[in-house]
Amino acid sequence: MVRSLYSVRGFWIGLVDGKQKTIKATMKITASVMVASVLLAVVPEMRAQTSLSDNLTQNVDGADSISATDWAAGSFSVDGSTRLLHQVTLNIRQINVGAPVVDIYADDNLKPGAFLASLLNPPSIPTSFGDVIFEASNLTLAPLTRYWVVFHASGGGQYEWAWTASNSGTGNGFQKNWGVSFDSGSTWETGTDAPMLMSVDAVPEPGSFALVLLGLSGLWLRSRRSAA
Repeated sequence: MVRSLYSVRGFWIGLVDGKQKTIKATMKITASVMVASVLLAVVPEMRAQTSLSDNLTQNVDGADSISATDWAAGSFSVDGSTRLLHQVTLNIRQINVGAPVVDIYADDNLKPGAFLASLLNPPSIPTSFGDVIFEASNLTLAPLTRYWVVFHASGGGQYEWAWTASNSGTGNGFQKNWGVSFDSGSTWETGTDAPMLMSVDAVPEPGSFALVLLGLSGLWLRSRRSAA
């Protein structure tokens, strides 16, 4: 009889212990699933492209001529985060075949200043006005800083860059400032209305992205320890 009681007691102790292990395992799985869900939700959002400036939906009300000597520029600014420039889209058309040149310049008292980088040319440019994408290559944009997109040409190319009479646009970095130069960028005439038609897109800077991932990883490890 005594041995039978011990057997029953051992059975219930084993049953309770098994339930506790099952509960702990379930808590670990639940915690991992919750953190994984956060990662899946946050990571794509952080890697998502951000529109800093965009007024391409506005009407074409005029255009500036672009050549080796005639340059045009439009400004944009960066939000409160360090960004990598992804691409710039201009509403332009080709007049004579040549080589379009789209550069990014620093700001110098509300006009293009120091040259920073050149963007990659698209395969072709239409002869009627259309949105043309120029890809960027790892240009870091400082937070809360103004930059300029400068369009000119080489190889005998002639183009036109459209502007709009509307001062409306989207994005935290939308600017109305424009500039034109008739001496290959040596001097600039600038204005604060009728901006150039363009959009500027950026992605998060890798260092900031890595720090957030590190923080999320720490959250995941802590959740596992709490469930242990």
